[in-house]
Amino acid sequence: MKFKSYPLKNEIRRALSELGFVDALEVQKQVFPLIFDHKDVVVKSQTGSGKTAAFAIPICNEIEVEDKYPQCIVIAPTRELALQIHEDIKNIGRYTGLKSMLAVGKTLITENRTELKTYPHVVVATPGRLKDLIDRKFLKVFDLKYLVLDEADELLNMGFEEQIHEILSQLPKDRQTCLFSATMQSRIEHIIMDDMKDPVRVDIQPEVDIHKKISQVYYEVQEHKKLDFMKRMLEHEKPTRCIIFANTQNKVESIFKIMKKWNDETGILHGGMEQDERMATISKFKRGEIKYLIATDLASRGLHVRNLSHVINFNLPFEHESYVHRIGRTGRVKETGIAINLCSFKESEKMPELEEYLGYQIERIGPKRRTNPKQNSEGTTKSTKFKPNKNVKFAELKVFAGRHSGLKAGDFMATITRINGVERQDLGKIKLGEDSTIIEISQDKIQDVARTLKNMRFKKKQYRVQIMNKKR
Repeated sequence: MKFKSYPLKNEIRRALSELGFVDALEVQKQVFPLIFDHKDVVVKSQTGSGKTAAFAIPICNEIEVEDKYPQCIVIAPTRELALQIHEDIKNIGRYTGLKSMLAVGKTLITENRTELKTYPHVVVATPGRLKDLIDRKFLKVFDLKYLVLDEADELLNMGFEEQIHEILSQLPKDRQTCLFSATMQSRIEHIIMDDMKDPVRVDIQPEVDIHKKISQVYYEVQEHKKLDFMKRMLEHEKPTRCIIFANTQNKVESIFKIMKKWNDETGILHGGMEQDERMATISKFKRGEIKYLIATDLASRGLHVRNLSHVINFNLPFEHESYVHRIGRTGRVKETGIAINLCSFKESEKMPELEEYLGYQIERIGPKRRTNPKQNSEGTTKSTKFKPNKNVKFAELKVFAGRHSGLKAGDFMATITRINGVERQDLGKIKLGEDSTIIEISQDKIQDVARTLKNMRFKKKQYRVQIMNKKR
């Protein structure tokens, strides 16, 4: 069905035409009538299915621009996704006089307060900043008509469940609520039962399986040879635009320094950058001023860029779910894409586990590694028992999770030793408590480990991490 067939304002149609929207996608076909009919909706839909436009187009069409106070709040889990939604709404409502405001962390709340005095119609926010604005009475919600929870599963996985419930309890009960999520976990059902009115459920099945839209391969490459290999591969592949993912800020920085010498159209994106710098990088990437973006998993959600032909995993992600979100940056909507994985020997051993999670095999390119395990005098393979290195100076890392979270010492050991550059000898004692765990890490590696663990999940949840004293 074409967009011109829907009851949209001429100003919205003009914007959609300029943005290249012609035919509605499946999620849009099913959600548009429900929003127009003022129904609460719960939508299960994979990334890249067109769900942002599914709520943004009808809501932009229904906003009364003459009214002063915010009529719509969109809650997103990350600053990057919030920015993307904010820009989409501005573009869709550009000819209606609609004003959208972005409210995210790591920016001055006084700037948000000033912008609220200009009477935006839509506020796109992350949970922490939104709660601050409501608690301080800066944001008036009495005229709110629409609430959108985008990527609800990620909102809960990132630990925002309590904040979400507190926010919802302060909003008008007669609002229309739209919830979008890639998965439907039990905690999402609690929100649906407690805070929504007879919602209509929509389950969007992908028209084409992701592995049919995105060509996926992996090469087995020694860690120290990956950069040279990737340079030759990029020269051969000639991507139109590409994201290169690595697991840590340090690794992203080191790749960027070398790649910048090869190609000036190279950018960098990670959580250690200032907010303005990150936003500027994303804008340049979207405009095509940056061809290669070296990034952490910060860019794996909420970064929607057209004509992104390639995703390269310089390192396999720690979480299988992150792999799906990374490669989902390409092959969006009706596009196809290519995902290339550069696996060290250690990472290659994890590939069967990833393939089992995905439900399909990833093509391996290149010769298989020849193994020659050490054997004892009886001809059997000799196993080596881990012994802490007494010459290593340890420092202590505190993770605010323990037995009450269902974790064991082995969970921490397995996760930390999967971090690139960290060996078992870099790990000392693990003291598992009820609500926290103290882990001894080599002083040389503790900063990298702390930064990485802050972005990782143990049993699908993120926990706070703190570096303690230097121990010995």
